[in-house]
Amino acid sequence: MAVIALFRDLLATGWATCCAVHQPYFTGLWETYGPELLGQGFPVAHVHALGTGIASRLARVAPLDWEQDAGALLELTFRHLPGPVPDLYLGTLFGMAPAATIAVGGRPTIALGLEHFDPAAWPADPPRILYAPAEVANMIPHEAAHAARMHALGLPLSPRLLTLAEMLLLEGTALLFTDALLGRETLPGFMPAADIARHRAVLPHLAAAVAPDLNLTGPQVFTRYFSAGSPVNGYFLGLELCRQYSQATDTEPRALVTAPTRAVLGALGL
Repeated sequence: MAVIALFRDLLATGWATCCAVHQPYFTGLWETYGPELLGQGFPVAHVHALGTGIASRLARVAPLDWEQDAGALLELTFRHLPGPVPDLYLGTLFGMAPAATIAVGGRPTIALGLEHFDPAAWPADPPRILYAPAEVANMIPHEAAHAARMHALGLPLSPRLLTLAEMLLLEGTALLFTDALLGRETLPGFMPAADIARHRAVLPHLAAAVAPDLNLTGPQVFTRYFSAGSPVNGYFLGLELCRQYSQATDTEPRALVTAPTRAVLGALGL
């Protein structure tokens, strides 16, 4: 495992040098999200449009010891997960998310978008953009579960290439594992309470509603089910499917992280 403090290089040398030095990272972002999710001209267009604001936010979190704290949390998490500990980039995700698992050099790699963190941020109801630095404790175990599952099952490292079935189980296993590890529910940290209540009210019908799309792939499928305000939220449904399987089969959340998608959904009649 390597912890790469990309944000410190960016603040010290500027965007042009940082993008050149860390080309594998920026190439990995492009390979993961592609033009469908990133648009054209990446990363030049993104740096031109967002670079000054991102650098200002990164400067606010620079005094914190991200390398030590985030690296230690990742290593502790992998005491409960199989496979190699992935590399961890401390940098930017250009406002897309506070954390993600991306492909760098063909391997699952965890990235933190530190522009989403601010020492002055106060936890608030979602949706929101800024998070307190301590909230990274909710995110690294989630991404670690993604990396472990991708490695164990040989899954594609891009949401553009995953089937909806794989996406649901990827997110569901990560949420269930993180909740068990931390002893609290983490979905309410990024899904509005009203949306959670709406989904719970129609829970028996959600799986049937998505069943025709389970084998579909592509960025449209990803955005349809994993965007704010989605009629059927993939994070919620994925978690519920994994919870149901775990309870029905007495499977621990950490063991479920590497359970094959078809085996889980088949046991649930999907």
